Amino acid sequence: MKHLRLRSSGIFSAALAAGLLAGCSLLSPKPDYSQFFVLSALPASAAPATPPAPDVAMGVFIPDIPGYLDRPQMVARTGENQVTLNDYQRWAEPVAGGFSRVLIQDIALLSGTDHVALFPLTRTFGQEFEVYLLVLQFDGVPGGKVALRVRWRITGPGGTPNYVVRESVFTRDSTASTASYQGYVETLSALVGDLAQEIVAAIPEARTAEAAEKAKEAKEEADKAAAEQAAEAAIETKAAASKPAESLPLAPTVTPGAMPLDTSGATKTP
Repeated sequence: MKHLRLRSSGIFSAALAAGLLAGCSLLSPKPDYSQFFVLSALPASAAPATPPAPDVAMGVFIPDIPGYLDRPQMVARTGENQVTLNDYQRWAEPVAGGFSRVLIQDIALLSGTDHVALFPLTRTFGQEFEVYLLVLQFDGVPGGKVALRVRWRITGPGGTPNYVVRESVFTRDSTASTASYQGYVETLSALVGDLAQEIVAAIPEARTAEAAEKAKEAKEEADKAAAEQAAEAAIETKAAASKPAESLPLAPTVTPGAMPLDTSGATKTP
């Protein structure tokens, strides 16, 4: 009997120890396999030899991003209407923030100007143009096709008038031959560079439209001033026409056969 008690006690102790070990294993921290990625700007070697717009001042607004992209998990497309969210491949910053951060760097590099700022986080600084963006697609297949579809416009300060309005689609093959998320992010970054290149190329068109708008405004001001002057002249002419004419002095009446009066004051001898 005593031997049975000892054996039962030993079994209980072993089970308790195993349970404690299992509990410790469950409570011990698990390894984190998450990877965090950021978009990257174009390298300095991408700068043109002759900057096309070194004097431009431009404010770029944070783009509107689709809801399915606005999340920490990286999104990969598996079909026309299907995507996957990857819990272990994640963005290290909000997608809209990373997109605009890289875009302003790429625009500055490709245009040759230092006057590119992120709006509305920056106060106005005498910008010549503003850029507004609506991102429609910014995803693809790691190791396959990756696409950026975006509507954008270049405007004057304050969002009006529109100088350039476009919808652009850029596609690239992922830089990695396998489903590597590092290559996927590199390709997404290159697509932002493609957009920056198109925006910079549109600056001359925006300036032409800006000059035409200013000429139109100047003509409208001149026409308005001329119309005001014409209205004032018409009022003055009308007032002058309605004013009664001044009476002229009457000539002296002379009786036939009578000597005219001498008004000189001299006395004549008959």
